[in-house]
Amino acid sequence: MNASQDHKTPFELEAYVRDHHTLELARFHAFPESGTPPVWTTLDLYIFVPASFGAGPSTWPAEMLYRQSKVAVRLRAKHITLEELADFESPRNPAVRLLQRMEERIAGNHCSGLVPLARMLGADVSDVLRDEVQAITNQLEVVAPEDAHRMLREVEELCTSVLNVLDVLDTLRRHAIRNQSVHEPGLLATLTFAEEYTCALIDEQLSKLGMFLSTAENLRDGHGTVLRMNMTIAHTLDVLSKMRRRRGFITPDVGKPELYGYRLGLLKKELQQSLYVDTRPSGRDPFVANSAAMIAAALAATWALLAQVPLITGTLWSWQGLVFGLGAIFAYVLKDRIKDIVKRRLVKRWKHWDNENKILGGPLSNLGWGHFSGRARERVRWCAVDDIPRDVRRIRRFHRTVRSAAADLERVLHYRRDVSLSVADPVPPAGFGLQEILRVRLADLLRRLDDPIDNVTFYSRTKRRFVQRDIPRVYHLNLICMVTTPSGKRKGRKFRAVVNQKEVIRLESVGNQSLELD
Repeated sequence: MNASQDHKTPFELEAYVRDHHTLELARFHAFPESGTPPVWTTLDLYIFVPASFGAGPSTWPAEMLYRQSKVAVRLRAKHITLEELADFESPRNPAVRLLQRMEERIAGNHCSGLVPLARMLGADVSDVLRDEVQAITNQLEVVAPEDAHRMLREVEELCTSVLNVLDVLDTLRRHAIRNQSVHEPGLLATLTFAEEYTCALIDEQLSKLGMFLSTAENLRDGHGTVLRMNMTIAHTLDVLSKMRRRRGFITPDVGKPELYGYRLGLLKKELQQSLYVDTRPSGRDPFVANSAAMIAAALAATWALLAQVPLITGTLWSWQGLVFGLGAIFAYVLKDRIKDIVKRRLVKRWKHWDNENKILGGPLSNLGWGHFSGRARERVRWCAVDDIPRDVRRIRRFHRTVRSAAADLERVLHYRRDVSLSVADPVPPAGFGLQEILRVRLADLLRRLDDPIDNVTFYSRTKRRFVQRDIPRVYHLNLICMVTTPSGKRKGRKFRAVVNQKEVIRLESVGNQSLELD
């Protein structure tokens, strides 16, 4: 694929903290055009681990990353808006396809896939809502007071869109109630789940936006614009609250908070389970693995045969024969271990990839929305700082918190993942692709650190006396993500995870934009 086509298969990377011990890296793969060869993209993740973590090849094998991480692959409609999801004329809106199939079912045509479509709609609404609220928040952080009125219109449009999306969900649910006898079992329940989860998410996201506006000093323009924004949000949430009470949906201010959190978790899983793509081992028996096994078996058999030479030559009762006889016994005991060790060493040396999986595009094809397939392969290695590419070392030096710090105080864990995608007729709709989420759990590394509080004694110039103070003891994990796009261009991003013994405190993006590399 040439550079002019690169924009058609964009790569996007997001990094964030999932919980106290887990980081997530999410990247989006757009489906290529029909008739084109498979499109490959490569992610190189370099984790710079300080020596103070006590982790390295001898104490923390690179393969441990597979045990401490998980890759989830799911369908997603990228760049779709809430306005589109509220429009029954939009070709990218799952609600359009769902309503068409519901009408076909009523007309007597047998069609399946209604429940997965309902789940897809609910999951798309939640994804888009988060994205749009975050986009508005990012704008509000940097906007000047004179532009606050423009942002008021953005907030008003957002609130209008979320209510319109709820009207779409309500229309579909009422349609399912009227024709429940002809629809698939579970469709009405899924639409109800989607509506309940969307209500809860709207409440959460708009409330976060309102709390942010209350502290945004840069928006104080003297005309009460911030107050009008918050009044718009409050009115929207008041309408939402009345609707939730009519539906009998549980809310966090009524009932037990534990039950509310438990139910939200179940609703989220219910909506997103049909969007995850099946990834299975390729099932191939690699030539490298077979070759290594044969060589290992030959070496083990040779060892066992040589150890029995004294028995064959009749020198068993000499001192030399006794030694070789005992050696034969140990050789027999160790034969299988020799075979296993040699095989693993040879496979690790010869095999380029640790794991290779197929990507099966069942969900979309089952819905009549296109067919895709692909392949994913990955490997992980420890390496020294001097062994990594020069441009990666250059990115590592950007915005260092300790200038001129020695590079040999870090070890580098290099994880590489290649993904290829291809499509076939019918082609998936524009805007759809795969969202890959790499979850890396750091709990095992963090527990190696010192206590999170360090008591420091020093002389206070302001108090003019000696004092003691508890100082947070934190560590930095630097992550550099290198992306090779289908056109061959390379982009790099640097993130800094601030951690202590107990948790990941925050994740910082070092530099606002990705760096184009040669």
